[in-house]
Amino acid sequence: MISVSIILQVKMGVQKTIRKVAIIGGGPKGIYAFERLAAWFKVKPPSERTEIHIFNRSDSFGAGENYSIGQPAWLLINNPVGDVNMWAEEMPPPVIPHPLSLTEWVCRNENLYVTDYDYISRAMVGRYLVNGFTLIASNLPEKVVGKYIVGEVTDIYIDSGKYTLCMKSGGDEKKHLTDLYDHVLLATGHPKNRATEDQLRYQSFAGEPQSAGYIPFVYPAEKVFKDLPPGCSVGIKGIGLTFVDAVLALTEGKGGLFLRNEKTGKIVYTPSGNEPKVIYPFSRSGLPMLPRRSVPGKKISLKFFTKSAIQMMQNEGKIDFKQQLWPLLKQEMIYAYYDTVMKEAELPEGLAGSVDIEDIQRAVAKYHKKYPAMRRFDPETFLEPLQKKDSFNDQTFHQYVQSQYNFYLKEARKGELKSPLAAVTAVWRKASPLFCEIYSFGGLTPESQRHFDHSFRGKLNRVTFGPPVESAEKIAVLMESGVLNFETARNPKLSLDEKTGSFILESGHNSNRNSVQYLVDARIPRMSLTNDRSSLFRNLLDRELITIFENRSGQETYKTGAVNITPGGFVIDREGNVNPGIAVTGTPTEGITFDNDTLSRNRNNFVDSWAEYISKEYAKSEIEHYAN
Repeated sequence: MISVSIILQVKMGVQKTIRKVAIIGGGPKGIYAFERLAAWFKVKPPSERTEIHIFNRSDSFGAGENYSIGQPAWLLINNPVGDVNMWAEEMPPPVIPHPLSLTEWVCRNENLYVTDYDYISRAMVGRYLVNGFTLIASNLPEKVVGKYIVGEVTDIYIDSGKYTLCMKSGGDEKKHLTDLYDHVLLATGHPKNRATEDQLRYQSFAGEPQSAGYIPFVYPAEKVFKDLPPGCSVGIKGIGLTFVDAVLALTEGKGGLFLRNEKTGKIVYTPSGNEPKVIYPFSRSGLPMLPRRSVPGKKISLKFFTKSAIQMMQNEGKIDFKQQLWPLLKQEMIYAYYDTVMKEAELPEGLAGSVDIEDIQRAVAKYHKKYPAMRRFDPETFLEPLQKKDSFNDQTFHQYVQSQYNFYLKEARKGELKSPLAAVTAVWRKASPLFCEIYSFGGLTPESQRHFDHSFRGKLNRVTFGPPVESAEKIAVLMESGVLNFETARNPKLSLDEKTGSFILESGHNSNRNSVQYLVDARIPRMSLTNDRSSLFRNLLDRELITIFENRSGQETYKTGAVNITPGGFVIDREGNVNPGIAVTGTPTEGITFDNDTLSRNRNNFVDSWAEYISKEYAKSEIEHYAN
């Protein structure tokens, strides 16, 4: 990859450079911006030699850290293959002649047949992204040169309308000044937040000459657990997607084998002897994410959570999620559940003839009269199954979690067209694109956005964006074998035992008390500029080149932690001025936008308009040159 840059610079070295663009972050979002710049420069060639400099903390240009090609094959993406296409579908077309979607590329290059509904390894996705980056770098338009720099950018200075970047390379803490740039794009990816008081306490405790160990971040998963001794006990804080990666790193990554029994079709785990004796997950809810599976077939579209319904609400101002949107989502869940249930009960029309919620309620009442033994579906209980204290009185909490997980795994295998509950889990996935439009740039009332971010969001994500069935089957068999133990999973008290040098998990609803030698934090930090420990955002905030977005309405204010930007992606300074020289994309905008999926080309897409703006500006300089 770097050699491409060198060859192009030698080839065009005699030309004078008057234009330079910097992209900070060489992962998917940064490379999508690179692709759009190249495409726009091809249809609107710059008047003078132009350089695009991409800065990345490692030499993994294209893949970034999340999709590093060195990851083991058991780390899967959490979206079906068909969701990923690094090539923009809008005009202008990519600079390469025959762009391939991820599905097409894997079938052609990996000696593997996959469909749009399959899940593959992150490393394979990484190879696709790296290949795409290399193709773009090799097909840059005339007068455009790429340069790819490994190192961390720590600051940006403005001088006479140009931008100078400070960076450190490798372990060198000394700052190096780079060239002058006309435009800078921040595509820095996930934040690395400063340690909390509790985290500092855990680090200090683990640093003492005792048996305890603390792992504050699970990636790279294939490396961070290598020193954990066989037979130890591990506590994992957080039971989301990162938890799944951590568990697989501690089992499969330690040499354990998951093999499918050809006769029964069940997955069987054969331990290596190098894995922990027991892993204790825990979180506030104590509940793992529900498995998911994408299946072919015509999907049912949403009936109530629609653009027309939302526009009527928006005409009256900001929207209250709980009062206005949640009722619509509940109606969608009820419709999805009973439409599928009725079709499976040999009522082929399902709820297709229902016009409104009253029609649906009548049809549901009729169904339950015919099938009185069937339990009524309740969206509130589905989202929060442990609202009642007696939810699992006849079981231990581990037994409850295991039985529920196996049940939802069975439903996920059926898919949303056959399973009523899988159909319900698909509702939020279908609603999310429209919700993105509502949420962005303060579309919710401040208090409503706060409530959604801190309460509803996690619950909806838990039932919607869980691990693929392939990974979930492994989690299920580890529960059955006893390697995974959920006895103290639900909001336990976490304390330090100085005598034994271990962490203690104490359940709040039973008398269980577990001693843990190693504590792992398997949570991805929420975007917060004030908590981000990276020098870059801290310095930009200190000098007021960027600000934090605040959702305001009357006396209500909610500060989200995201970078304050315009709908075009350009930053807004302390004085409220828009700076078209610095733009932001991806995770740093989370809170002013919603759901910045790393691999998505379309969701919260700022880079296309950004690239078009730059191409027009650079082409315009030629007209100005001749006019003078």
